Amino acid sequence: LPVDLISGTGTDRITFLHRLLSGNVAGARAGGGCHALLLNPKGHIVSDLQLLIGDDSVRMMVPAGLGQSTADALNRYAIMDDFAAVPVAGQRVMGIVGPKAAELLQKAGVAIPEAVVAGGAWTHHQVTYADREGWLAKVPGWGTLSLRVVLPKVAAALLSDALTKAGAVSMDAAAAEALRVASGDLKFGVEITPERFPMELGLDDAIDYSKGCYLGQEPIVRIRDRGHVNWRVARLRFSLGGPSVVPGNKIEADARATAGHLTSVATLPALSGEAAVGVALGLVHATVPPGRVRLLTEAGVVDAEVLAPH
Repeated sequence: LPVDLISGTGTDRITFLHRLLSGNVAGARAGGGCHALLLNPKGHIVSDLQLLIGDDSVRMMVPAGLGQSTADALNRYAIMDDFAAVPVAGQRVMGIVGPKAAELLQKAGVAIPEAVVAGGAWTHHQVTYADREGWLAKVPGWGTLSLRVVLPKVAAALLSDALTKAGAVSMDAAAAEALRVASGDLKFGVEITPERFPMELGLDDAIDYSKGCYLGQEPIVRIRDRGHVNWRVARLRFSLGGPSVVPGNKIEADARATAGHLTSVATLPALSGEAAVGVALGLVHATVPPGRVRLLTEAGVVDAEVLAPH
């Protein structure tokens, strides 16, 4: 998976991260975690963090390419705190998704506590595979059961082979992207960009509105108190076979001519006898309701549908 890992240590790790990041870090128990954002003073997103709270450290998963810069930023703010963030190298992050994800991992030889499968998002546990230590976490997204296993690369390669023998099917990049887009999962640098506020992207789960100050809080609170945002990220569907639809295509609706633009486009393969369909994510104006819209491509207009939130 395109994920970088960071380890956060020090006696002040929880209080420091809670004070700096947008999420409820202090409210997460050991064995659990939370979603949080590192914002700049204007409330724009610098990094997107998934935090797993351990007994003596905080594991952080951030988008690929942001490991070093995120660790550097965290360390820069830890002036008087006993805290250190270090990128973790030599590990492979594997995503196992689908209703049989836990069953396949068990068949491949990974012992999964029932508490992880039955628990909420961010529930995690230490695992051992091929005599190597790693960890397993339940994460949100993908529209189905989603587990992540982190192991040293050699052990991860052995597990990958065992999963294939157990019946798991490896997803290529196109299939993974189609599943991401169809389920509405945002990608850093694509949907999550510096000029957007978290609430426009539906990232309210990463914001603890009840806690005290954190970096970027003032503009976030002003937007909350205003009661609405002008834009939102929405899922769209369209039929294939017409003009080519690509990111950046404008969206036009009866309610508003300048209704937004597409950020991601993919093809969802034929499933259960249904025909393949185009899926997309787009930044859509708040006044545009779910329903029919038009995509303005270079070769003509394509009818599409803005889907209701799920």
